[in-house]
Amino acid sequence: DATNVPAATNVPAVDPPIDATNVPAATNVPAVDPHIDATNVPIGIREGTGVTTGGPSNDATTIAPLSGKKHGIKKIPNRSTKKQKIEDKKKLTKMYRKGQLKHNTSTRMLFDSKEQRYYTCEHDGKGGFTPRRREDNLELYDPFLVEVATRSPNEWFGPSVAPPPTPPGDSGFGDAPSYLITRVPTLYQQHNKPYCLLYSFASALFYCGFREEAEMMKQKAEYIPQMEFFEAIDEVKSFMKNLVPVIGLATQYAKRTNGHSRKKRDLTWDELFTNLTPYPTIVIPVVPGQKPNHAFCVVDDLIFDSTTQFSLKLQYDSVLWLCNESDSSIFLALRFKTKFSPPGKRITQKYTRQVVHHWKK
Repeated sequence: DATNVPAATNVPAVDPPIDATNVPAATNVPAVDPHIDATNVPIGIREGTGVTTGGPSNDATTIAPLSGKKHGIKKIPNRSTKKQKIEDKKKLTKMYRKGQLKHNTSTRMLFDSKEQRYYTCEHDGKGGFTPRRREDNLELYDPFLVEVATRSPNEWFGPSVAPPPTPPGDSGFGDAPSYLITRVPTLYQQHNKPYCLLYSFASALFYCGFREEAEMMKQKAEYIPQMEFFEAIDEVKSFMKNLVPVIGLATQYAKRTNGHSRKKRDLTWDELFTNLTPYPTIVIPVVPGQKPNHAFCVVDDLIFDSTTQFSLKLQYDSVLWLCNESDSSIFLALRFKTKFSPPGKRITQKYTRQVVHHWKK
């Protein structure tokens, strides 16, 4: 009997019908891009909370904040320094070679700070890369790759898979990958002759404006291979004093200084890549367990190597390619930057050229 049913309690009141014609227009609501698929929401960064992956609003998931401790980084900076970027590329390459990357491929990643989106691409096997694609699922990739891309917005990062030329130091005929090559030619190429030291140096001298001197340096190349290692180095240093006296004296690295402390003056790859110089610098790398048997010359952001038709970009990937994908260090380096005045002759000329950039990092 409906007349005896007790009245319900705590039942919310029912709103009266809403007249849609009287509903005020919403304000400050961003326009919706009609091209965006709601099921494919782009990835964004939430400061302090980690990386949020996209998806429908009722199915969003959050990846834990990036862990620096897991990868040996004590503190993750907002932006990577140049030195940190070099170390990041080295670590990615090592992890890739050892099969330690979660995605186990040579994928490169970029974080677009303007769009707040991530993009990836692959090596195409021809020295280039596939077209970039938007990446909406970061869980497919190693956290360290995501971390590196996030710390260095608008730059591509990934392991090096540059095909090696020939064993370290040997004169080779392989072509360097296209992404390592610049448009600045290496004038003197050694082909099958052991002339890497002076041919590379002569090409750098020509680039710096010392054209006649470069030709004279090249002509001396055939005598150098007959000398012992340090005898050849001393011969080059002595020859430069009279050949190009305006920068005739060399600062030598990886050798104990003449001071009382006798400390070793080191030059690392990081310092070489970061602190660009307009002065030609002969670099002799060495691979662990081997003797140094190759040389190239660095000036500005270029590597002049007599095994290549064009100069290479001054970066770690180029050195890896030259050293047959082997880790290396700088065994010896000579930077010619100080004026030398022969006895009885005063040199008034000045070396005034500045660093020139040829490629964007």
